[in-house]
Parts: sequence; C-alpha cells; structure tokens
Amino acid sequence: FHEPTRKVLLPEKNAVFDELIRYCVHDDQNQRPSALELETTFVTYKRVFEKHIRVHHQNYEEQSVEVKNRIFQEFYNSFHPKASAALKEKFPKASSRAQIIIDPDGVKQLLLMLLQAATQEE
Repeated sequence: FHEPTRKVLLPEKNAVFDELIRYCVHDDQNQRPSALELETTFVTYKRVFEKHIRVHHQNYEEQSVEVKNRIFQEFYNSFHPKASAALKEKFPKASSRAQIIIDPDGVKQLLLMLLQAATQEE
C-alpha cells in the first residue's frame, strides 16, 4: 500500500490469478470484479481442477505441498487462457459495467461449457 497516493501497489506478478487480483484493487471501482464474477471464477477453477486431479492425479492428496503446487500451476497454465476468455465474455470490463445484469442461467451455461471443454482435452 502506498500511503501518499492511497493505492495498493503490486510490484510482482502473481503466478496465479494475477489479472483478477489487479482488477480487485483497480482504482476505478466500476472496473473491479463483482462478487458473482469472483464466485464464478473460483468455482469454475475449483470444479475443473477437482476433475483434473481425479483423472490425472489420483494420489494427489498424498503428495507434498510442493508437488500439489506444481500440479495446480501446470493445470492453471493450461486452463487459464480458455477460462479467462470465457469469463471475460461473460463479465465484460466497461465503465457501464454496473448497469450490466448477469443472467444466473448464463453463468451456469458458462460453467458447463468450461467443464465440457476441460473434459474433452483429457
């Protein structure tokens, strides 16, 4: 936090969710993600990752934290471009964002589409 400007400073890039973190601390509150966008994002990654470990890493729970982190990082690097594009389409960043009404059924369809895409790749 930079006290004189009252802004959050993020000098280093985070390995996961960097773009989302930066949106969360955006100066313009209309550019920050909504609670629904955050929930949808995290639920999407969680569901697809759980499926990924069931299929590819059955012994995931017995692994060390370092191995678990590597497995997630590899998954994230592979899945993030597709998920990010789909989530950006569903949750556009615009100054008029506060006026956008998100259809819950549309969010469910997005989740299903991402889960199906992840399943087809495995």
